[in-house]
Amino acid sequence: MKPFDKEWVEKRAYALWEEEGRPHGRDAIHWDQAYQEYQALSQSAAKTKAGTRRRVQNAADVRQSPEAEMADVPQDPVPVTKPKRSRKGS
Repeated sequence: MKPFDKEWVEKRAYALWEEEGRPHGRDAIHWDQAYQEYQALSQSAAKTKAGTRRRVQNAADVRQSPEAEMADVPQDPVPVTKPKRSRKGS
């Protein structure tokens, strides 16, 4: 277990101990519960990372060629010219 992982489990076990009112003799139970929570969070994070990688790869596979992407971009609008007004009464 990496030092960071061990530190997380220690802090969580301590928090569990405090939440239960600091009972004597339950340190192993708190440690086990904290370790199980850490493993569950790690597995969830790994699944999320794998899902994200898969979505990014799918998006890259679907990506069109630059020419096709440019065809989807609207052209610049043509400026509208005002009609010339004729003078009356000249």
